Amino acid sequence: MRELLLRHQLKSLNEGWRIRFISHEPDDRPMTFGYGNNWPGRLAGVSGGVSLLAAVAALALGIYANAGEEEVRVEELFRMAVFIFLAALVMAVASMLLARLVFTASLARTRATCIDREFRSTPHPEYNRDSWAVRIVCRYAFEGVQQTGTPHLAIGAEQGMDFASREAAEQFLADRISPDGTCWLRVDPRKPLRAYLM
Repeated sequence: MRELLLRHQLKSLNEGWRIRFISHEPDDRPMTFGYGNNWPGRLAGVSGGVSLLAAVAALALGIYANAGEEEVRVEELFRMAVFIFLAALVMAVASMLLARLVFTASLARTRATCIDREFRSTPHPEYNRDSWAVRIVCRYAFEGVQQTGTPHLAIGAEQGMDFASREAAEQFLADRISPDGTCWLRVDPRKPLRAYLM
């Protein structure tokens, strides 16, 4: 199952690209792109689960209260379930935002050299225009180990970025990568191939 998921993931990431995406996961495991590998991220997962259970409980209690005779105890339980749902939902959203801040703060800044880049045009699914995407390959050293990876263009853009034109995409890179290829990355210390262009 893991190999099937990995094949599907790599196929969707690489379809139509000359530059192949370099996985940041060890041992050819499927990649995860969230920020949940810290305590706020785990709290967000737990809060989300509690919120889902409370929503199901509130729905069941609401259906039961409407179907039968009204009971004070059922109404109290319904209100309690709704309160737990809302509180857990707020906690989950706050924890996700905090998880992203903690993840961003953990990233290490390192100098890199962009050795290849590719621009690709595809029809935009929502607008009546083409959308341009970019993929880059960078070499850098992290904690004494040489790495070659395909960094994301920005934090939060793990699924890619869309540009209105090739010129806009080229300007985005020109603002971040010098003519000799020098650039700066923010690298995840736990997974050094997971990097972000600064």
